[in-house]
Amino acid sequence: MILWYFSNLFKRVAFTDAYTLSSKIKAALAMLLYAKLSKMTNYGIKTSELGKITNLLASDFGVIEQRLGLFLNAFIFPIIMIGCTILLIIRLGWPGVLGIVMVGLIIPISNAISKRNGSIIQKINIYKDRRIQMTT
Repeated sequence: MILWYFSNLFKRVAFTDAYTLSSKIKAALAMLLYAKLSKMTNYGIKTSELGKITNLLASDFGVIEQRLGLFLNAFIFPIIMIGCTILLIIRLGWPGVLGIVMVGLIIPISNAISKRNGSIIQKINIYKDRRIQMTT
């Protein structure tokens, strides 16, 4: 019970720190973008595609902020996987190995779905850019 409590406590602290870091990165990137835009001449602003810049600021920085915490968890995943594998084998024996094999079989399916989702998002971003260009 005590280990469960400390595990959840450390997990919450890690999530909080990861999202705080991602917010700081988003703010720094926005500051760099605004600094670059403020140095542009009027001619440069008129000839550049401000719709893409606005779209970058509005959507892409938000995605970075949301997903950075999950990205940091990717570094912890192998350690957790090894620990869970050892516990399952010790506690359950061969059914524990079967559970690990099932998880291993699901990972390629998840990757295929993620790739498909990424291509759909790229197509959506094209339409977003067009919409922003039309409104500007």
